Amino acid sequence: MQRAAWWMEARDDARGRRLRHLGSYAADDSDEMSTTTIALIASVSTLMVVLLLYLACRMNARLHKRHHDLRREVRRIQATRAVMERSKQSSYHSTHDGETGVSVGLGHVQLAHDVRFDPNFAHTRIPHHELHNLRFVAKGSGTVVFQAVFNNVVIAVKQLLPSQCGSLLIVSDFMREIRLAATLEHPNIVGFVGLAWTEGSSLADLSLLTEFMPNGDLMGFLKYEKKTPAADRRLRPTWDAPNPLATPASSIRTTFSNGGHSSSRHRMRREMIEQGTSKASLAAEVADALAYLHSFQPTVGWPHVLSILLRVCAACG
Repeated sequence: MQRAAWWMEARDDARGRRLRHLGSYAADDSDEMSTTTIALIASVSTLMVVLLLYLACRMNARLHKRHHDLRREVRRIQATRAVMERSKQSSYHSTHDGETGVSVGLGHVQLAHDVRFDPNFAHTRIPHHELHNLRFVAKGSGTVVFQAVFNNVVIAVKQLLPSQCGSLLIVSDFMREIRLAATLEHPNIVGFVGLAWTEGSSLADLSLLTEFMPNGDLMGFLKYEKKTPAADRRLRPTWDAPNPLATPASSIRTTFSNGGHSSSRHRMRREMIEQGTSKASLAAEVADALAYLHSFQPTVGWPHVLSILLRVCAACG
């Protein structure tokens, strides 16, 4: 009996030690898990704080840029309005610059050879109320281009930006472009239609009216062809030249005499509509236009011919 009691006591004691040992392991594991959980929560919290700070900085930078752009736009609009108001209220009392042929007034610029006062341009004037369905097309550094309808024909309307009407350089370039466009007459150069303006000293509504080229210029056409799948391209990959086929000139064009340039060289190719065009015919059209420009004395420089567009591209698309 004593031995049995001793054995049971020893067994209970061993069981108690095992339970205490297991308890210590559980406590250690619990402490380790608590430490890992705390570290994980701290890491996630730190990342969240960093992310929120980054987003806040980005948002603040965007708001600052937007505010800066808005203030700059407000200043530009205010300056434009000031120029237009001075242009309306003032007449052409100005000092004359003999070298440039330009008269500079308050808030506006008047050329000594202003096309609005040139009798050679009187018959080219088209009333503004005859231009319908004006639609914005593009804006450059100093000018803006609209699409309009005149005599049931789509034309391009080019004007000075109101904010640039006081710029001597931009106004001078625009006047030179008008005179050049009115002089050129060639089937591969955009045709001059006329001018439009209202009475007064402001240049903001002076408009150069030309043929509208729906497919843009030569560079734009070539870039478009490069991005277009081969099966859908309008420019044939070969250099074979088709037979030329003449077509009548546009009925809306108003042009000036340029010294009797032969109309026998004026041609358009029906192949652009029927089967696309070849590289040879395209190069021939451009070369023909450039040869025409070089026939002038003095020669018309290429950089000054802003109206050289691929007129034959108007037939495609």
